[in-house]
Amino acid sequence: MPRSYYFSGMMKRLWRTILCCLVLAGGMRTEIHAQSANVRFSHLGIAQGLPQSSVYCMFQDSKGFIWLGTSLGISRYDGYGFRNFSYNPSNPFSIHSNDPLSIQEDAAGNLLIGSDQGLDLFDTRTEKFHRVPAFDGGAEIPYRHVKTLFKDREGQLWASSTIGLLRYDDRQRRLVREITAKEGRFQVNYIAEDAAGILWLGIFRHPPVQPRNPAHAPHPAKPGQ
Repeated sequence: MPRSYYFSGMMKRLWRTILCCLVLAGGMRTEIHAQSANVRFSHLGIAQGLPQSSVYCMFQDSKGFIWLGTSLGISRYDGYGFRNFSYNPSNPFSIHSNDPLSIQEDAAGNLLIGSDQGLDLFDTRTEKFHRVPAFDGGAEIPYRHVKTLFKDREGQLWASSTIGLLRYDDRQRRLVREITAKEGRFQVNYIAEDAAGILWLGIFRHPPVQPRNPAHAPHPAKPGQ
C-alpha cells in the first residue's frame, strides 16, 4: 500500500503551538514543584566516563542499554559505566563521524546512527561500524546529514537527509530514496506519524517537490476528500 506524506511549512502555526505549550507548562509549574520532592536525579558526566559533557541524542535499545550521542561519538551506558566509540581514521570499521544526530535500532537489534556524514550501522555481534549506502532507481547516490531516524507503526525505518526522505531496507542494509530534493535547497528535518498512518515531514525549505507517485502529496487534502 503506498504511503502518504504531508509537508508542513506553516511556521506561524508551529510557533503558536509552541507558545501554547509554554503557557500550559507555566500553569503546571506548581503541580510539578509539589511532586519534585519525590524525584531524584543522578548526574552522569566526564567523571563517570562520558567522553564529552554535551549530549545531542539518546536511545535505549532492546537489550536495555542506553546510547548517548556526543561531539566525540557515541557512548553505551550499561547502568554501571560507559563504553565509548569514536571516529578513528586508521580504522575502517569505526564510526564515520563524531557528531551523531540520531540513533535507532533495526529489526536484528543492530544500531543505526545518523550523523553529518550520513548513516552508520553498528553490528552488535561483531561490534563494527559500516557505512550504509543510499540508492535511487538502482544507482548509488551520495548523501549526508541524517538528522532524524523514525520507525513507523509497521516497523519501517525512515531517515531524513539533505537529499529528501530515505527508506531503510532492512534486508539489504541500504537506504532507498523515496522523495527527491535538491541538495542544499530542501531538507527533511523531522518525521512523525498520525493515527491514520500518514507520515508528516517537517522541512527546512519549501521549493517544489518531485513526488515519486500520487501518494506523495505536497499538502494535506481538504477535509472530506
